[in-house]
Amino acid sequence: MIITRKGHYRLLEDIKVRNSITIGTLPKGTAIEITQVDNVKQKVIGEQLLDWTHWDLPVENIN
Repeated sequence: MIITRKGHYRLLEDIKVRNSITIGTLPKGTAIEITQVDNVKQKVIGEQLLDWTHWDLPVENIN
């Protein structure tokens, strides 16, 4: 699903997240909050994602 707005989403499969310091995995079923959407660069960010991530993620909206 392409995320085009802020909100709460649930992961439908495991995803890897990373930033300059750490790499981790968010397991299937984890609820994530998207706090910013960059429509120009097609990226989203939220606290659980650690860094900007491409906006096409395996999620469902839970708002």
